[in-house]
Amino acid sequence: YEKKKLVYAEFQNQIEEYIFIAKKIKHLQSNGIKYSDIAILTRKNSEIDDIAEILQKYKELQDIIAIL
Repeated sequence: YEKKKLVYAEFQNQIEEYIFIAKKIKHLQSNGIKYSDIAILTRKNSEIDDIAEILQKYKELQDIIAIL
């Protein structure tokens, strides 16, 4: 077990927050963390669909950038 520092961040809106989550997941994945080892905790169940949509858009954007 490795002790980690908590990260506190403030966002102007939910989209900024979700993009931050997507970038953090991408960073973890690039450092060898499996997607199955990552969890996202939400305040409300209704946020899950929004987060999933942003994650998908972020992945598509990363795919496009990789092609260029």
